[in-house]
Amino acid sequence: MRLDKYLQVTRLVKRREFTRELCQEGRLHLNGLPAKPARQIKEGDHLEIGFWRRRVTLRISGCPGGNVPRKEAHHYYEILKSEPVEEDPFGLGE
Repeated sequence: MRLDKYLQVTRLVKRREFTRELCQEGRLHLNGLPAKPARQIKEGDHLEIGFWRRRVTLRISGCPGGNVPRKEAHHYYEILKSEPVEEDPFGLGE
């Protein structure tokens, strides 16, 4: 399954376009390497996502065959670490 589709189906991101933006900014890593939206993922892969003020590391525990109900989406990943990011990732200031 494509990385961008996986993130949308599991509701980790709202739109696939957002995955592309994360990849372009270097805030999405798959197994320690910078990822691209079309990268194929598999069970057991480690994913690190740098959101605006939070960095989340998770392990992919399954690839859904299609859309999944909101209540079941969390069954397809296991959050290993979720930590706040103190600095402004874009350097824009506040």
